[in-house]
Amino acid sequence: KPEFQSSSDEDLPLPGPVPAPVGLPFPRFMYPNSAKFSYINVGGMVSMGFGDGIVDMSRADVPGFEFGDRVYKPSMRGYFAMAAWRGGYLLKQLSYRNMMLIPMYWFKSIIFGRDISNGY
Repeated sequence: KPEFQSSSDEDLPLPGPVPAPVGLPFPRFMYPNSAKFSYINVGGMVSMGFGDGIVDMSRADVPGFEFGDRVYKPSMRGYFAMAAWRGGYLLKQLSYRNMMLIPMYWFKSIIFGRDISNGY
């Protein structure tokens, strides 16, 4: 087996757990035209409570903004990052009902706070 040789001096992340194979292998002859899987990193967004968040697209595989010979990919934090996260969250909803209910729940949590009781 060939061994992996790192081309840089930085530490590599630890490998994750790999599940044991179960069952028979996937029959490729049944799906000859199936597309190969390819992962596209579109960046990361985190909401960290009301008024705080982080958006990091520095390692994203999507095009950035070109200024001269440099390409900038947005990274932001604070209120604007939280607003971007909430906007993206709302755009991913599949029903108009959820698009209306989610901002109402956000407004309710601002006014009354979060209910952390068990309700028993």
